[in-house]
Amino acid sequence: MQRLFVEKDPAVAEDLICRILEDIAHGLDALQQGLEDCSFQTMLKPARRIGLVADQIGLTEVSVAAYHVVTCLSQADGVALEATLARLERGFDVGVSEVWNFRDSG
Repeated sequence: MQRLFVEKDPAVAEDLICRILEDIAHGLDALQQGLEDCSFQTMLKPARRIGLVADQIGLTEVSVAAYHVVTCLSQADGVALEATLARLERGFDVGVSEVWNFRDSG
């Protein structure tokens, strides 16, 4: 994140981060819907996307958890998927707090 604020105008960097966080939130909604529908195949794309975009702004734990969700999906392990998806959601909640703490400290 720090790199984004150095390389870009602060307003542009903040807008980019907000769009990425919103994208992750939509992806989490898609994952929850897929879990509810027991549609593991439809969950792969949003899980991969979350991993990619979280990595772009330095939300490493979110990115790692998203790729662990992909692993659970590819193994069709519903129990592990539920636990890993919960970890992804908790990581996102913490990540959002950290983003705003970083923003407020700047």
